[in-house]
Amino acid sequence: MSADDLAHLRECVEHLAHRLPAQAPLRDFVHHNTLHAYQHLPFAQALTAAARFTGARPWLAEARCRELFRQGRIDAADLDAAMRQVADSRPDELLWTASEPPLRRADLLRALLLHQPAPPTAQGLRWLVEEQQLDTRLPEDLDPAVRRRLLAAAAADGLAEPELVADLWQAVRELTAARSADADADADAESARAAGGAGLWQTLLARLGHTWTIADLLQHLTGEDLRQALHAPFIRHLAAHLDRGLAAWANPAREQGFFAAWRASAGVDWQWELNELAWARREIAQLAADPWQTIADGLRRLAVDEACWPTYLQRLAGELPGWAGMCHWRATHPAANEPPLSLCDFLAVRVVLEWLYAEQLVRRIWGLPLDLAALGEHFAAHPDELALRHAYGEGTLPDEVLDALSPLLATAAGGPDSGWRRLAGHIAEAGGLAGDDGDAQARAAWPLFSLVLRLGLSGRELRAMHAAGAADRLLAGIAWLNDERRGLLWLLAYENHYRQQIFAALLANHGRAPALAGLAQAQFVFCMDDREEGTRRHLEEVDPAYETFGAAGFFGVPMLWQGLDDEAPTALCPIVVRPTNSIREVVGAGAAAAYERQQRRRIH
Repeated sequence: MSADDLAHLRECVEHLAHRLPAQAPLRDFVHHNTLHAYQHLPFAQALTAAARFTGARPWLAEARCRELFRQGRIDAADLDAAMRQVADSRPDELLWTASEPPLRRADLLRALLLHQPAPPTAQGLRWLVEEQQLDTRLPEDLDPAVRRRLLAAAAADGLAEPELVADLWQAVRELTAARSADADADADAESARAAGGAGLWQTLLARLGHTWTIADLLQHLTGEDLRQALHAPFIRHLAAHLDRGLAAWANPAREQGFFAAWRASAGVDWQWELNELAWARREIAQLAADPWQTIADGLRRLAVDEACWPTYLQRLAGELPGWAGMCHWRATHPAANEPPLSLCDFLAVRVVLEWLYAEQLVRRIWGLPLDLAALGEHFAAHPDELALRHAYGEGTLPDEVLDALSPLLATAAGGPDSGWRRLAGHIAEAGGLAGDDGDAQARAAWPLFSLVLRLGLSGRELRAMHAAGAADRLLAGIAWLNDERRGLLWLLAYENHYRQQIFAALLANHGRAPALAGLAQAQFVFCMDDREEGTRRHLEEVDPAYETFGAAGFFGVPMLWQGLDDEAPTALCPIVVRPTNSIREVVGAGAAAAYERQQRRRIH
């Protein structure tokens, strides 16, 4: 490896380390801010950035938020209060003044939060129309006031309910078609379709190193997540290396560092045979002894462009941020009695496991080595297979196609009798994956149709809004409410409801407690933590003459505790009064000598 490559890798890892949790081994009174690497960002942006890094869900699921709304733990006033806390939400902006009452942006955002349907599949749309008749009938759960307003508007226009809904459906489709005609088509999708399988393959490869790892790419194509298989042995080796004297076995090469210890152990591990990876031991034996060289060799073997090395390594570390952060902490806080460990070692092993398990998956399904060029040649020869695999990964297939496709995912396309070829032929006869253009336009229009129904707009009003340019403000408000803002609004609304409950309870109970100064029958002092609040409330309700207090649990004593088998004393007090690590420095030499004599008597 050249000096430039080494410098590039070191820079990548150093940059990555700043995004990892700086978590020490948990011993006592530990608090850690998991967003510490993003403290320079506003809260919502920090959560989004952390989610991109780790893949974790930063917000409560919207279905759960809507359930909380139905339970009354969030209400419309909370949502309105949340909107006023978010910049650029503009809840008081008027979108349409000709309706009664006028339509405000807050009404739009509230409807989007409470009723945001996903675009249905072609089959799902047919079911909504044929079975529930939602293109000619108002939804049963529509707000009664909105229902009355719509029916009154329909009566004024001489329309019955079916005609009202059908006219609104037609107006929404006209607006959607007009917007689609004005918008540019997706260039990547069009070029991929024009170029066939080769073009689509290049489009997918362009995501490698930016938003995808090899594991992401293969999961998109096969539905199999190889990380589920590789994380278990990886964590097992990490746990053994980080062991603090509790494990019954220690790796003989542990003192040489994690990468060296893993390489020595994994190179003779018969678990590879059980996982159909018998050839892995030969590959491990041929690895470079230098972990930096192993990382560079592995990334090149995975065909990751050098410009993408930083993001690729970040994604690998972000899959197990706690373990990666612990490795980095140990590297920056070395101890004489602990084996060496570094983030470089962590990444070297993780990169090797990535291409070992990816190679096994590609060999099993396509009978090819882990060579993206060779895999691309296969898809160029079998474009139907790639198109179907891509549609599967995108989650856009109707149920009947998905049922037929699922058994094929573990196989590759072959001759003319291949199941892939037959399935592609059936789909072509049925009008293609997306159906005809009419179905696609109808599915694209359905979310807007559901929304304007909830807003109480008629077809006549929607056409008038479009003619006056007000529909642009409506669509801009829909586009503004992205996933980050949705999550933030729900969180702020939930916190507002809880906060108002607390304030109301405090206000209602203010002054109720009698003045017990010098008159209390008993006084109780509790440690201030999650457990004591209920106990304190219970005692004061049992007898108002009882008086309770909260205090730091160490009761003012800066205490160190050292068990018989402990290698060092532990501070049993908050960090702000944390004592020194020496009993003698805390209590003095005389008291320490007495303490040590007492400990020896207990031992004997």
